[in-house]
Amino acid sequence: MPTILTDPTNADVVAAIEGNMLARYLLYRLCPEVEVHDGPDVLWTLSELGYATLNTVHRAQLPPGDCDRVIAEVMRRGRLKGVPLLW
Repeated sequence: MPTILTDPTNADVVAAIEGNMLARYLLYRLCPEVEVHDGPDVLWTLSELGYATLNTVHRAQLPPGDCDRVIAEVMRRGRLKGVPLLW
């Protein structure tokens, strides 16, 4: 159900846009060609297809000690599939 904003602030509008975008990427779970990881610190999607919008990283709020490891792992997965990634 969409959120109806009455007299929204800029922050409200940004949050609504980001929420809508993330909901779209979560729907990729319905596509057997797309792997979706929805963790507490990052959302990513990877496919076998070389179309960048199917291979994305969102909502990366990584603890400082995990940044290099998580970035390296997502990049490794993308390289294995031979697809471009959008961050």
